[in-house]
Amino acid sequence: HRARMMMQAFEFMTATKIVFGIDTSTTVPNHVKDLGIHRCVIVTGARPERHDALVQCIKDVCASTLIVRVPSEPTIDMVREILQECRHQGDGDDKMNGVVAIG
Repeated sequence: HRARMMMQAFEFMTATKIVFGIDTSTTVPNHVKDLGIHRCVIVTGARPERHDALVQCIKDVCASTLIVRVPSEPTIDMVREILQECRHQGDGDDKMNGVVAIG
């Protein structure tokens, strides 16, 4: 007879859209526009200069951007700090209204 395995309850939350694969970075600015993002938080890894061309393309379609560099695997505390920083950027319609994470 098979042993009954108990699974612990958990929640899984994910992004609105995940785009990955060869050459998909060229589609990101269109996704940003389609989602109505006009004030964008751009999250990069330890070396954001690796993504200068993509960051510039996003800046070209947004009224404003905030670059956040995450030097290591993000922790919950890091995410909370980033959210707090974003909440202090502008007010009303000037608040950040989207996130693009690269890497």
